[in-house]
Amino acid sequence: MRIAGAAVHNVREARMAEGGSTITQQLVRHSFLSSEKSWRRKTMEALEAASLGFFGKHASDLDVVEAALLAGLLKAPSTSVPTTNPARALARRNLVLAAMRDTGVIDGATYGSAVRVPVQLSDALPRGEEYGQYFKEEVRQELVKRFGEERLARGGLRVFTTLDLDMQKAAE
Repeated sequence: MRIAGAAVHNVREARMAEGGSTITQQLVRHSFLSSEKSWRRKTMEALEAASLGFFGKHASDLDVVEAALLAGLLKAPSTSVPTTNPARALARRNLVLAAMRDTGVIDGATYGSAVRVPVQLSDALPRGEEYGQYFKEEVRQELVKRFGEERLARGGLRVFTTLDLDMQKAAE
């Protein structure tokens, strides 16, 4: 998960060194969030992208069960992803639901019905070319260094690279 990698890098650097790389994350950042680099903003971007990617809706539209699943990802995002490890994601979700019950955020009846709901995913993130994502991210970061986030977000740049998609597909 790219966001997790950026978060780890940010923690190691003790600053906001990296940002979200997907078009969806950039759209969320520029449409709904302030331009400041902050842990809160990064978390909001991650939650927006994850809610769209896993449930096909914005974070504000999630129900308790869906929100608990996303909260369960925070501790170990690479090992709790419902697309690759649904059993672990379900266990983490139920742990979050239990904590919500124990702290009074939800009542016992809500908890009882929530833990019986199976994980149901619906991806609404736009998919582009699947190959060369790391290469494209490096290009994006270089463009940010040269032109800045704001100029890059406005668009209109023509960028030519050495990426050969056929060779990249074969390599991957």
